Amino acid sequence: MKKNIFTFIFQSPDSEVEEGAGGVERHKVNRIRWGFLFVITLLWFLFIYILFYWNLSRSREFHIGENVRAARSFFEMVVVARRWNAEQGGVYVPVTDKLQPNPWLKDPLRDVVTRGGMELTMINPAFMTRLISEDSSTSKLVDFHITSLKPLRPGNAARAWEKDPLKDFERKKIKEYWYVDDTRERFHYIAPLYTEESCLDCHREQGYKVGDIRGGISVNFHIPEQRIWPLAVNMLLVGGVGAAIILFFGRQLIRSFDTVEKLAEVDSLTKLANRRRFSLTFHREFSLARRNGTSLSMILCDIDYFKPYNDNYGHPEGDNCLRHVARALAEEIKRPGDLLARYGGEEFIVILPETSAEGCRRVAELLREKVEQQHIPHEFGAGSPWLTMSFGCSTFCDEDISEEEFLNRVDQALYRAKEKGRNRVEG
Repeated sequence: MKKNIFTFIFQSPDSEVEEGAGGVERHKVNRIRWGFLFVITLLWFLFIYILFYWNLSRSREFHIGENVRAARSFFEMVVVARRWNAEQGGVYVPVTDKLQPNPWLKDPLRDVVTRGGMELTMINPAFMTRLISEDSSTSKLVDFHITSLKPLRPGNAARAWEKDPLKDFERKKIKEYWYVDDTRERFHYIAPLYTEESCLDCHREQGYKVGDIRGGISVNFHIPEQRIWPLAVNMLLVGGVGAAIILFFGRQLIRSFDTVEKLAEVDSLTKLANRRRFSLTFHREFSLARRNGTSLSMILCDIDYFKPYNDNYGHPEGDNCLRHVARALAEEIKRPGDLLARYGGEEFIVILPETSAEGCRRVAELLREKVEQQHIPHEFGAGSPWLTMSFGCSTFCDEDISEEEFLNRVDQALYRAKEKGRNRVEG
C-alpha cells in the first residue's frame, strides 16, 4: 500500500511491530511514548504562539515608537516655527477673502496699509499655528491643534481626549501623552506648550508667567492598519515545519527504541521470544492467575535425540532444524495472549493463560503432530525416521505454590515423557 507523507509521519510504529509475545506491552509503551511526543509537539506550538505574541507586541511597540518619534518631530517643527515668528515680532501677510485679520489679537499694529494701498495683517505664533493646522488638515494626513484649558479663542478649547493630559501637564505628572484610536486609525499626540516672553502680550491678563504651562499642541495623523497576517503566516509555517520535524524524528526514535527492545526479547536464531521475555511474561501471567483465580497452563517441549542430530548433520543443519521446528510450533500458537518462547538449546516452552488441563494437553498434542508431520529426516534417532518432540504439561489453578514449583512440575512432566519413550505428551 502506497504511503503519503502524513501516513509516514503519523502512523504509529506499533502497527509494524510483530504481534504476539510482548506485542501488547510494546504497544502500551509506544502509546505512552507517542503521548510524550505529542505533548512535546503541543509545547512547541505553545512556544510558537508565545513567540508570535512576543513578536507582535514588539512590532506594535516599534510602530508606536515610530509614530511617537514622528509626532515629536511635527511638534518640534511647529514650536520652532512659532518661536521664529515670535522672534520676528509677528509677520505681515496680505488680507484676502480666505485670510482675514485675527480678531483675538489685541495689538494696535495688527493691521497696516502699505503706501501702495495694500492691506496687511499681522500673523502671530498662535494664528500661524492655526492656519498651518487648517491647511494641513485638508490633506487628511496630519493636523495640529493648539489647545488650552483656559483658551482666549473658543476654537482652541481642549478636545475631550486632550483635557486629562493638559491637567497632568499642569501638575507636572507627565511630559507628553499619546494614544492610538484603532477605530479611526488615528494616532494622537500632545505635548505641553510653555509660556515665553513673546506670549505675555496676549496672555498676561490670564496670569501666566514665563515658564508656565498654558496649554499644549496636539498632533494627529492617520496610521495604516497594522497587518498581522504576514507574521501569523510565518509563525504557522515555522510551527508546522518544526512540528513535522519533531514528529518525524520522534517517530524514528520510537521505532529505534521499539526495535532495540524487540531484539532484547527475541531469540536471534528462531525469532521467537527468548528466555528473558518468557520470564517476564510468566511472572505477570502467574500473578494474574493467582489474583483472579483463573487457570494457567504451560507446555515444555524438547526435540528428541537432538544431540545425535547435531553431531551427525552438523551445527548449521542443526540451526536450520531449530528454525524449522520454531516455525511449525508458531503456526499452532495463534491466540494473542499465548506465548511461545525458546527456553534454551533445543527446548521450547508455551504459556497458555486461562487454559484448562484438558485444553493444554490438546494444544500439546497438536504441536507434537505438527512437528512430526514436517517429516524432517532423522536417521540417528530411535522409533521414527522423522524428527519428533516430547511434551510435558502442567496447569495451575488457585493453588498455594510458587513460580519455581510450577516450573518444576512442567519440567517433571517432560522428564516423564522422555522416560516413557519420547514423542508423546505427559502431564
